[in-house]
Amino acid sequence: MKFYYRILNELRDGERTFKHIYDITFSFSNEVYIEESDGMDITEYRYSECDSDVRRVSSGLMERFSCLPPNSVIGLKLPNCREWIVIFWALIRAGFRPLLLAPAADAKNVSHCAGASGMRLVISDTDCGGADFLDYKEVFSAVPSAERDGRWADSILLTTSGTTGESKVFEYSGEAISAQILNSRHVLKENKSFRRFYKGSIKHLVVLPFYHIFGLTAVLLWFSFFGRTFVLVKDLRPDTVLNTAQYHNVTHVFAVPLLWDALADGVIREAKKSGQYEKLQKGVKLSLALQNAAPGFGRFVASKLLFRDVRARLLGQGISIAISGGGAVRPETLKLVNALGYPLVNGYGMTEIGITSVELRRRPSEIMQASVGTPLPSVEYELRPDPELGGDVLWVRGASCFRARYENGVPSPHASGEWYCTNDFFRSDGKGNYFFVGRNADMINGSNGELISLVSVEERLNPKYVLRSCAVGRELSDGQAEIYYVFEPAGNMPDFRLARIMEHIERVNRELPLAMRIRRVYMAERPLPVSYNGKIKRGEISLGLENGTFPARKLEFSEFASLSAESAEIPAELLESVTACFAEILGISAAEIKPESHFLYDLSGNSMQYLALLDLIEKEFGVSVTVDGNSCATPLEFAELIKNI
Repeated sequence: MKFYYRILNELRDGERTFKHIYDITFSFSNEVYIEESDGMDITEYRYSECDSDVRRVSSGLMERFSCLPPNSVIGLKLPNCREWIVIFWALIRAGFRPLLLAPAADAKNVSHCAGASGMRLVISDTDCGGADFLDYKEVFSAVPSAERDGRWADSILLTTSGTTGESKVFEYSGEAISAQILNSRHVLKENKSFRRFYKGSIKHLVVLPFYHIFGLTAVLLWFSFFGRTFVLVKDLRPDTVLNTAQYHNVTHVFAVPLLWDALADGVIREAKKSGQYEKLQKGVKLSLALQNAAPGFGRFVASKLLFRDVRARLLGQGISIAISGGGAVRPETLKLVNALGYPLVNGYGMTEIGITSVELRRRPSEIMQASVGTPLPSVEYELRPDPELGGDVLWVRGASCFRARYENGVPSPHASGEWYCTNDFFRSDGKGNYFFVGRNADMINGSNGELISLVSVEERLNPKYVLRSCAVGRELSDGQAEIYYVFEPAGNMPDFRLARIMEHIERVNRELPLAMRIRRVYMAERPLPVSYNGKIKRGEISLGLENGTFPARKLEFSEFASLSAESAEIPAELLESVTACFAEILGISAAEIKPESHFLYDLSGNSMQYLALLDLIEKEFGVSVTVDGNSCATPLEFAELIKNI
């Protein structure tokens, strides 16, 4: 019997508690728990070392807070680090229930969560207010008078992001977390990629935060239960993530769609820059055909022959499985990443229900349908029609869902057999596979009666020089629907650049289906409100525009028509001269540069080359361009600036 089935049987047949999960996890005492790198040096932190630290810190907590009753709630507010893991387990061992808070949560959010859960204090790296604060370094370094036996709490509390309102607090029992871990039997059986080693190890690149349900259960608790290694990254810059994955020979990466979309965009941009785009497309077609015929052989050819060099510049050669969750990943991203030989699949979960499904089929033709798979053994799915919007909403119940919701310090129990409405729209193919359509807050019923995804509208528009943006919608009394587009500019916005943005929006808008077309455009006069995990608060913006409390400038397409027409009348000689400056600095032919080519994004210039370009432009034309949010970036923009001086 393979060892993972043996220890799963041990959890299944024993006490399904946090203590039992801990005992099994730290039975892998000699295995490497965490790897970190600083330059060329890799440091290792073993399970035995972590176990020793947990016992010491938990004894210190029991000694320091002996006046607190068992099961008191203590907040944990830290970025991912080994101290996070130690303090998390130490709180549970000391008999306290950890409330997991986002590192970026502000005082208002912390105060709200404290009131909802009855939290006594928060252990953190900064005092943001909102609750009594205890520095994590003091907790971690404290030396107790003696090691104490654990008194073990058996539940933890998680918080939602607060995107659609105030954060909610949900409790998970050891039994519910055990049910999520036990789902791994089904996952490992259906898709052997999850248990594939590379160079003798399975290593998980940690880019998801541990406080979140995805990072906590699908990454930390599940993989540590099997004694696997976690690779921590110093920061989430793309080059740091890629370099860390390569250097540590990472095998597993679970992340939000943003990372995968950025990875795919980078591959395409590099292929176009090097003149290899057509070759890339042919390789993608061949790779997918081979993988659909024989998944294992096809991925071998993709990784060892077709895209070996590309993979060496990305996540390396060792990736066995990758999961995207927390939103919808683009179909073209799924296609390209899988063609490279990185098996990227969709998953689904929520703070309230845990991780409930993941695509386990291996053929790209099935993966690219963007299914989130079938429900895992611990849960059931049911689709119920929404009478207002007309789509089907997903309801979930099962042993791995939350056990209670906390409000004003009082829990409202939730039975495992009780259905929970996710407020997410789904569809099913009739074969047991489910497909995410959109979140309730991101959907609107169009004038044609069909559901419209506001996220899809945002993705289609996506103009340059915009820091953040969102589409908001409202239904009118006559049954019609209006969609507005609101953007936050990247710095002050000169009129000639604003004209380009409006041109882009108008052009894309004409190509959208009639029901999806936006009716108004607003430029925000203050930053768009976001939740502590970076999600834009669409509902707050919509309400603010409606009642006039959100400061924004309404833009009319006609307002910029004359400016756009004037901008278009740029002397050809001037544009050619500016383009020649681009070509000289970048060391490429002027024929490769279009008037709208962005120096950084399209032409892959770097910051030092950009400074050299500014110097050359100043010498050639006698104009000065500052390096800020208003900096020109395309030949057309430089030509417009020069012409208007």
